[in-house]
Amino acid sequence: MNSNLELVCQLVKSSKNETQTTAKIAAASSQIDGVTTNDINEVLSFLNECSMVSNTQKHAAQQVLSVVCGKLNPDQLSDSDTLQSRLVSDLYHRFSETDVACSYLLTILAVEQSLESVTELAELLANSPPRMSHLVVPCIGILMKRPGKFAKKIFPKALDGLQFRSVAGPVLDFANFLYRNEVTE
Repeated sequence: MNSNLELVCQLVKSSKNETQTTAKIAAASSQIDGVTTNDINEVLSFLNECSMVSNTQKHAAQQVLSVVCGKLNPDQLSDSDTLQSRLVSDLYHRFSETDVACSYLLTILAVEQSLESVTELAELLANSPPRMSHLVVPCIGILMKRPGKFAKKIFPKALDGLQFRSVAGPVLDFANFLYRNEVTE
């Protein structure tokens, strides 16, 4: 793992003061150029192993996810390395009361662009999405950039999420986008 990313992760474990931890994470994350799939897996594994009992630790973990999402570049992710979607799902359920953290995790799944990650994304959108639609939009936007690759992977499962207000708009927008662009693959 990138040494600065490792430092950022260690700050989650040792965080006691939210303001100081936030500043330290911001300083260390500015030195990170990008993240690989292996980096993401290691961060997710680390966060899953952390107890995160205090709100300060949860906030720090959310900030780490923000850093990872900010450094993601789908074109730089290796096809030979696979995101461990199970780690994302486990962490997603631990953060279920923290919509912003869940949004970051959905974004990580969307960027990965593998069958497993997009299937997991559809499952999470259908069963336990963030409560606010603006937190669902980033992952749908990523899917719209390469629509043909995802149409059959995400539908019809994502349509099960229409029962949630936060998912209805973004998923219907995606379906409309696919229809208007005649994407059938």
